[in-house]
Amino acid sequence: MENYGISFYKNGDIYKGQYKNNIQEGFGQYIYKNGNYYEGEFKEKIINGYGIFKYNEQDKNYEGEFEKDLFGGFGILKYKKNKYIGEFKNDKKEGIGFFKWDNGDKYIGEWYNNEIEGYGILTKNDNSYIYKGEFKNNCYEGLGTLYYKSGDTYTGIFKNDRQEGFGTFKTKLYECNGEFKYNEDKKYLEGNGKIIYQNKTYYIGDWKNFNLNEVIVLSNIKRDGFGILYFEEEGSRYEGKFKNDLFEGKGRIYYKNGTIVEGIYKNGKPLNTYMIVKDKKIYFNKKHLIIINHSDL
Repeated sequence: MENYGISFYKNGDIYKGQYKNNIQEGFGQYIYKNGNYYEGEFKEKIINGYGIFKYNEQDKNYEGEFEKDLFGGFGILKYKKNKYIGEFKNDKKEGIGFFKWDNGDKYIGEWYNNEIEGYGILTKNDNSYIYKGEFKNNCYEGLGTLYYKSGDTYTGIFKNDRQEGFGTFKTKLYECNGEFKYNEDKKYLEGNGKIIYQNKTYYIGDWKNFNLNEVIVLSNIKRDGFGILYFEEEGSRYEGKFKNDLFEGKGRIYYKNGTIVEGIYKNGKPLNTYMIVKDKKIYFNKKHLIIINHSDL
C-alpha cells in the first residue's frame, strides 16, 4: 500500500485508512454522517472483504465478509436480542444459516432472499416440538415432520404453517393416516382416513382435532362425521355418524353372528333401536343398551 490518509466528504462522511494510487484500498475506517461505522477491508473505494459494520440508531451490527459494499459471504448479524450466523448474498440472508430469536426459538437450515426457504430444522424454546422439513416464505411448506416432546410425531404435507394434505400422526395410543385440512372459520383441523388403535380397533372416516393450543399441535383427534369403527376381537363394526368420538345420529352395528342393530344415537347412547335379523325388525325401547360383545345379546 502506498500511504495512509484521511478523506472528508461533502456529505459529512469521513474515511481513515490505506490508499493505493490515491484510491481507498486495504484496511480502513468509514464513519457515516448518520453515525453508522465500518471498519475493515476496501478495494477500489468499495467495502470488499472482511469487516465490521455498526449501526448507530438500530440495535444491530454485522461482522463478516462483504462484497461490493454489501453483506456477501459468511457473517454474523446481531440484533438487540436475536442473532443470525451464516451466509449472505447481496445484503440478504441467503444460503445456510442459523437464527436464534429473543424468545429462545432456534432455526438452522436454508435461506433465500432474507427468508427461511428450503430445508431446515426449527426447535421451540420450551422443546414442545421440533420441526424438520421444508419451508417457504418463513412458513412450514412442503414435506416435513413434527417431533413432539410427548414422543408423538406427525409426518406429512404442510401449507402456510399448517397441516394440509396427506399425513401420518403417531401417538402411544393410536396412529392416524389420511388427509388433514385446517378449517379457517371454526379454527380446528379436520380430515378423513384411518385411525388404528392399540386395542386392535380401527376407524375409517371423518375426524376433527379440537382444543388446539397451537395450530400445528395434534393433541386431541376425535372421530367426527361419518365413519366405520371396526372391533376386530369381537368381529363387529359400527357404521354411522360420530360426534366428539361418540356415536351420534343414525347408525348400525353389525355383529359377527349376523345380527344387525340400527338406531338413533346421542352422546354414544341409543335413543331408540331396532334389531334387524333377516329383514325382520324388532323394536327396543330407549332404555335398551347395546352390548358390543355379540355373545352378550
